[in-house]
Amino acid sequence: MNLKLHKPGLLLTALMLGISLLNAQSIAKKAYFQQKLAYQINCSLDDVNHVLRAEESIQYTNQSPDALKEIYFHVWMNAFRNKHTPYARQKIDQNSTEFLRAKKKRLGGTDSLNFQINGAAAKWEYVNASHEIVRIILPEELKPGQTIKISTPFRLKFPKIFSRGGHDGQAYQGTQWYPKPAVYDAQGWHTFPYLDQGEFYAEFASYDVSITLPENYTVGATGMLQTPSEYKRLKRIADSTKKFIDKSDFPIVETEFPSSSKQMKTLRYTQDSVHDFAWFADKRYLVALKSIKITGRERPVELMTLYNPAFASTWYRSIEDVATAVRYYSESVAPYPYGQVTAVTGSLLESAGGMEYPMVTVISKKNDI
Repeated sequence: MNLKLHKPGLLLTALMLGISLLNAQSIAKKAYFQQKLAYQINCSLDDVNHVLRAEESIQYTNQSPDALKEIYFHVWMNAFRNKHTPYARQKIDQNSTEFLRAKKKRLGGTDSLNFQINGAAAKWEYVNASHEIVRIILPEELKPGQTIKISTPFRLKFPKIFSRGGHDGQAYQGTQWYPKPAVYDAQGWHTFPYLDQGEFYAEFASYDVSITLPENYTVGATGMLQTPSEYKRLKRIADSTKKFIDKSDFPIVETEFPSSSKQMKTLRYTQDSVHDFAWFADKRYLVALKSIKITGRERPVELMTLYNPAFASTWYRSIEDVATAVRYYSESVAPYPYGQVTAVTGSLLESAGGMEYPMVTVISKKNDI
């Protein structure tokens, strides 16, 4: 009698094990691949209404062995569009009430999407209730080796900073801010919502990003700055910062935001072989700059730190700290592969000391560098 009861369980276990082995063998037969992406994003900041209007286009090359009938996108800022998202449910589990009690005007998210494939309107749909995952149905299969152009406008209403991205007054943190293709690998599509606990699996890509905003904002971002006039401006601020630091006269309260310039500027950043693009903007930043040489690299690495005057007492040596870290890891692990390293002060969830992005790291106001 016991044998009869146990047989179905043993059979089910054997079947599941067999299926798992078959899946593993199927995945193992596929050679490793990464999809090839090239982004171009043009965006403009309205710092009165905390809105970013943008146009995005992506050259998407299928380097997998599979013909693709659809492509999935993440629209992660929609985690903050209402209080019924996976992020909101996570806050309930964590007994965290700041987001759950927030007024509607402090929420935000992405809208005005209108996907096109090679310039023609595409069929697409949200596939989860929080509108964080989009499925684009391709007009014809994207075969191995083929490239298509995917484009869309989008409008981002920055939420108050509850987690990593958003705004704190007129300080902006552009993280997980643009519609982004999900990873397609040997196991298929990887789609998941925005959560505090966790990282963001993403395709490596090249980026060409232009950000238009009032002239008196200072920006730290992924990529190499391609706007010579802005680099000259950063050097002027760095010179003024050094004079300020030399006085050792550090304010003890956070400075107010100055009025925004009526004149706008456009900053362009480019970078190859990074898995994300993040940017941080504030009108109050002090600036420190330094160039260092690293064994194993022909060109020097440019370093920059950006911080509010209120944190000068802990950040006045920040550029030296960054130089020490870059040299140490370059010698201990491998030479730093990019041309720029930036560290900025910003607003983050209280439990986070900082958050790293390609070539730029944000550090909580409650922590020193």
